Amino acid sequence: MFKVLRNRDRVLVTGRGEDAALLQLGWTLVGAFDDWTSAYKAAVKLAEREDLILEWYLEEELAAAKATLKAIGGEPV
Repeated sequence: MFKVLRNRDRVLVTGRGEDAALLQLGWTLVGAFDDWTSAYKAAVKLAEREDLILEWYLEEELAAAKATLKAIGGEPV
C-alpha cells in the first residue's frame, strides 16, 4: 500500500509505515493506492496543479520498476 501525503508546500509518496507519524505533525492523507505508480501519478498531478514540491523514496521507485520488468518478462538493469 502506498500513500500520498501532503503538507503546506510538499507532497510525499510513501510505502513506509513509519511515515504515518507525519499525520500527527500536520500532514494530510491525500490518497492510498495499491501500487507505487498509481500513487506517484496522483502525486504528480497534485504537485503540478498546486505548485508543490514532490518527494518520494528512490528505493521504492526502483522496486516498482523491477517488479514491472519482471511482470513483462524483462531483465533488470
